[in-house]
Amino acid sequence: MAQVVVLAGLVLCATLLYRLVFARRTSATSKLPLPPSPPGDPIIGHFRQIPVLNPEYAYIKWGKELDTDVLYFNVLGRHIVVLNSVKAANDLLDKRGANYADRPRFALFELMGWGVTLTFLRAGPLFRLHRTLLQTAFTPTAITRYRPVQASEAHLAVSRIRATPSRWSDLANTFATAVVLRIAFGLPGAAPSSPYIAMADAANHATTNGGTPAASAVDYFPALRHLPAWLTPAASPLAHARRSRPAIRALHDGPWDATVADVESGRSAAPSFMRTQLEALRAGKGGGGGAGALSVADIKGAAGAITIAGGNTTWSTIVLAVLSMLMNRRVQLKAQAELDAVLCEDGRPGEPVRLPTFEDRERLPYLDLCVQEVYRWAPLSPVGVPHASVAEDEYRGWRIPAGKHLATAGVFIVMATMLATMDIVPKVGEDGKEIPVTVGMSNGLSSHPDHFEVDFKPRSKQAEELLKKVSESDV
Repeated sequence: MAQVVVLAGLVLCATLLYRLVFARRTSATSKLPLPPSPPGDPIIGHFRQIPVLNPEYAYIKWGKELDTDVLYFNVLGRHIVVLNSVKAANDLLDKRGANYADRPRFALFELMGWGVTLTFLRAGPLFRLHRTLLQTAFTPTAITRYRPVQASEAHLAVSRIRATPSRWSDLANTFATAVVLRIAFGLPGAAPSSPYIAMADAANHATTNGGTPAASAVDYFPALRHLPAWLTPAASPLAHARRSRPAIRALHDGPWDATVADVESGRSAAPSFMRTQLEALRAGKGGGGGAGALSVADIKGAAGAITIAGGNTTWSTIVLAVLSMLMNRRVQLKAQAELDAVLCEDGRPGEPVRLPTFEDRERLPYLDLCVQEVYRWAPLSPVGVPHASVAEDEYRGWRIPAGKHLATAGVFIVMATMLATMDIVPKVGEDGKEIPVTVGMSNGLSSHPDHFEVDFKPRSKQAEELLKKVSESDV
């Protein structure tokens, strides 16, 4: 064991020395100053300063202290530039997007099994192939075809919440996952007990608890991925990645096998992203627009990305929207009044004659803006996915070293159905007092709200009857 520890230490020291020497050489190539930076330590730079949990708060604090919206850090020889404003992000990531289209290597997420996924791909032909696949399938016009699926699943989800309000968060997750499973894989509407729901949940848990992207010790020193299990602490990101790999693999393989079996048996798999790409693969076509050769791994990776990104984003935003309505009763009442004007007759608030649809959206601008506000109030990826510059750049005299339509629609239709038929109210404890609401977010690639207590009460007997009429067969 001692020999292994010594060997691991030597590998770390050699890697760190290489990074430091390389950093010095590249720094000498430019006389421009780096962006403002808080004090760091010798050799290791800002390794100890950047928090592992919720680093975005530290970035905001340093930005205010240094009066800048662009920060620079050196972590073990790796250059990191943090953009703390919309203007800086637009100036570099949008206006100079060609130079910032690359990403650092996500060694930890690769170990989990997310190697062939757009979010984690480096710039190149494979990145362009996956981007074309997903952009073609999810343009603002293309996603309108999924609205009937979202509406029927939303009505069913709120009906389930009415029946068992204590499980509301799980049922919201079932809605979000069922929608993306139908869109990505063509799988029929899934019940909460569906093995595919469990499969997606396991993969989602693995991904959202993987920590800040490209910020683990494994990302800085990829050689650490080869450490033996007995030398890896159970709570470490490396151990988490190894435990997560079967869940990610199952999400890639299970739905693919089901789709292929349906097509080969002549059962005619339902229309889906995966079926479209499977047919393109068998026809010998590239991934849309001649972006490159399409492989089974590409289709699995792209469909898996849809499931994780779409499902988790929708679920987390619904939970945040419920939290915001719970904490802002005045806003909830105003949104309900707007819904009543569209869905109720004879000025009878809380007694809708039908459930909302996407055709009502233009007449519900306040509710639509409430959903948009949730994205601003609590962004699900507060530090974003790291980018890497292809070549050294200059911005404001500083040297820059080299190196959501579908979800919004789903949140809108769920919240419209929920607010039209139910009141979102504080949960009352056994002592008869309202349980205080706390606001917290998880830490990871895509964060989600911490658990909080809430209750749902039908607004009227008529509203309750509308929800009771929604059946499993409707989806």
